[in-house]
Amino acid sequence: MNLDEVKILLHVLRNSRTELVEYKIPVKKYATLREVLPEIGAPFDILPENVMLRANEEEEVFSGDYLQMTIGQIARGWGTSFQIYDRRDFAADHYWISPEYKFRPIWDEAYRKALATDSKEDREGNKIAQERMKKGDIEGAIEAYKRVLSIHPDNANALNGIGIAHAMMKDYPAAIKYYEQVISLIPDDPSPWINKGNANLNQNRFEDAMTDYNRAIELNPKDVDVWNSLGNARFKANDIRGAIEAYEKATALNANFSIAWRNLAIARNRLKDHAGAIEACEKLIDINPRDIDAWDMLGDARKKAGDLGGALAAYRRELDLDSNIGWAYVNIANILGDQGDKAGAIAVLHQMLEKKLPAGQDDAIGVAHFNIACFYAQLGKVREALEYLKQAITKDPEKFKKYAQEDESFTCMRDMQEFIDLIR
Repeated sequence: MNLDEVKILLHVLRNSRTELVEYKIPVKKYATLREVLPEIGAPFDILPENVMLRANEEEEVFSGDYLQMTIGQIARGWGTSFQIYDRRDFAADHYWISPEYKFRPIWDEAYRKALATDSKEDREGNKIAQERMKKGDIEGAIEAYKRVLSIHPDNANALNGIGIAHAMMKDYPAAIKYYEQVISLIPDDPSPWINKGNANLNQNRFEDAMTDYNRAIELNPKDVDVWNSLGNARFKANDIRGAIEAYEKATALNANFSIAWRNLAIARNRLKDHAGAIEACEKLIDINPRDIDAWDMLGDARKKAGDLGGALAAYRRELDLDSNIGWAYVNIANILGDQGDKAGAIAVLHQMLEKKLPAGQDDAIGVAHFNIACFYAQLGKVREALEYLKQAITKDPEKFKKYAQEDESFTCMRDMQEFIDLIR
């Protein structure tokens, strides 16, 4: 999307009065949001270092490289929300910037009421809690948040923080109780609804999670992360078509949202829509040509669609990007074997086994030994087949003995006592 300017509407709360101010940022004039802020802030003494940006599920004060890319993101069609404080610590409202020039206040009058209890002391207490949270001191963070609540029981930030802390400890029922208190204070803020949905999803309470995510979408229908989360809830509830609908909505809102494209590929594969899965994988690769997982998924989808040549090309590209992925060798060898090139398949697997693969790939190594045994058996080379079958069984006796008992590759060896003893 090419834009000459991005329109920003600020609804600034000052001394209990709100002022609506419109700014038009020339995209070609300003490369970064950091350059824009002083001009936007001139009437209000806005400090650039106090701008809070929100992207995906993270919310903190950003600086440096993130600010350097923000205007480019907006120009490409990404929405960004931010919150502004002036020098006197009066909080501004929270607003959405979008290239469609649409303005949506995220938090309503109830939020302003909640802010009435957000004193400087409260903010310092919340900051201490957040710092403890970042250091992994969850219990210390809860203690700091509770100190804030002892002064102002309706401090939404502290209640939300305790909810997040309990979620980090996987105490989701407790987290939900705190999120519900936040919702009672600021019901039109989508954030606690999202947090509550995440907590419900982590408990496999799919219907409740979907209800929460749908409410968050009602409040902010352009939040791609929530559409993706709704898709995840539907997918886990086995509503695959509903999941696809949500993932497609996320990708329609942000064509570069790789997480949703990845999930869309998985969901389409589940419905055996291999052409659709290929399309999603190719989009992932357009976004990031060095996405190794996307190349692997593309190979799988092409293979299921019967395009063995295309699958081979994808797996080989995966190895070009990282030659230490054992399963890529296995996948290439399987296709070569299906095409009748047993010797070529064996050569690929030998190449894999000669490498010192990183730890954690024992499954792939075991399968490589077993598959070499199968290919040798198919070629009538029973001594070689027995040798590699022994090595596979050493890796996982139960699994590979069962495989050998069932695999037709070993038909020519069924009456051999050595084979019988090996798989017994």
